[in-house]
Amino acid sequence: MKRGDAKAQNISYAGELGRKAIHLCSMVIPISAWHLERLDTLILLGVLLAISLLADVERFRAGPIGHFIRTYLSFMIRPHERNARAGIFALTGSTWMLVSAIITFAVFPKSIAVAAFSMLILCDTVAALVGRRFGRIRFGPKQKSLEGSAAFFAVGLMVAATVPGIPFAAGVAGALVATIAEALPWKLDDNFSVPLSGGLAMLSVIQLLGA
Repeated sequence: MKRGDAKAQNISYAGELGRKAIHLCSMVIPISAWHLERLDTLILLGVLLAISLLADVERFRAGPIGHFIRTYLSFMIRPHERNARAGIFALTGSTWMLVSAIITFAVFPKSIAVAAFSMLILCDTVAALVGRRFGRIRFGPKQKSLEGSAAFFAVGLMVAATVPGIPFAAGVAGALVATIAEALPWKLDDNFSVPLSGGLAMLSVIQLLGA
């Protein structure tokens, strides 16, 4: 549900900017994780996930927290995140991001986890804004824009080149697989699928190279 998806257009460009501003603030996670031990990182992410889950629950309730979210933040919430189905509340992208962060930093070596999660944040932000503003060539069931996907891949390469310990070939593989995962028409939230698929691609290439 990003820049090429028709449903993404149900939030305004201002709403997209707001979402991506929050997205960019999430860079504190990989930056902090680089300097923390794995356990400390997971504890921090667990606390953030608990807060995000609480917000997801409260926005469907009549209390002050839910009222605040519905009044001031609803313009950034996508349609599929607003509506509960079969009595089950929907998770926002931020909650899915934190779930994927816990798995990513628990499973992968630090350099791969930092690169994969930074790709999610930076690539997705640039791709969404480029695609919404400049996207002309559409492809696939989700009608992604070629311009947005190209921006996603380019930023992914830059992220991989910046993180120490990521060989060039692994960085290319991670950026490419993450780009494909973001465009695929599966039902998984891409905040969940992108870092895990990109991280797995990088780990696989590093192991093949014996690096």
